[in-house]
Amino acid sequence: MRHGISNKSAVWNYFKVDEDDKTNADCKLCSAKLSRGGAKGSALNTSNLIKHLKSKHDNDYKEFTDSVKKHIHSRLQASSEFSFTADIWTSSVSPVSLISLTSQWIDESFTPQRAILHAKQLRGSHTSQAIAHVFEEMLQTWGIPKTSVHVVLRDNAKNMIKAMNDAGLPSLPCVAHTLQLAVHEGLLAQRSIADAIAVGRKIVGHFKHSVLAYSRLEDIQSLF
Repeated sequence: MRHGISNKSAVWNYFKVDEDDKTNADCKLCSAKLSRGGAKGSALNTSNLIKHLKSKHDNDYKEFTDSVKKHIHSRLQASSEFSFTADIWTSSVSPVSLISLTSQWIDESFTPQRAILHAKQLRGSHTSQAIAHVFEEMLQTWGIPKTSVHVVLRDNAKNMIKAMNDAGLPSLPCVAHTLQLAVHEGLLAQRSIADAIAVGRKIVGHFKHSVLAYSRLEDIQSLF
């Protein structure tokens, strides 16, 4: 969301844009002033508003999440076929694996639509059976039959490929990920590049693990 208010977000039932500074919002429940954006030049968003609602107004937050789910459900009724993107990644702040599911479809006015349906923890071993089970649960939660799945865009991991086959879901590999793998393998196949990367890693490792060396490097850099 940019400077205009998106009427698709139910969070605006609890906030209003600050008249003096459009990058801020005022809470209608407690009058707290909150930022709507991050770094300079970045798009405005509602993340801070939702966090505030969750931490300060628990009952209203629960009401908000029910209304969001109903809104997404109503939007999904506009199509009988959906495409999905899915990914598994590890959190950078804690040893937790997450799996996400995003849906894309065309509504009755032939307008592209998109909604993040899930971003949940994936516990245990990432076997194809476990991933397939999670996918089936996610689709059942939103009442989307497998026959309505046009395609699932996934990475090239063997467990993800097998999971889609086990779940009986049509899938295709991500072009960007496939290209990344091709370039990566192509570069490392060249001895000179592999050696240069190895040397670079040793240099970085040396300064990363030696406080004295790092301090001396900073002193040298300050001269230029």
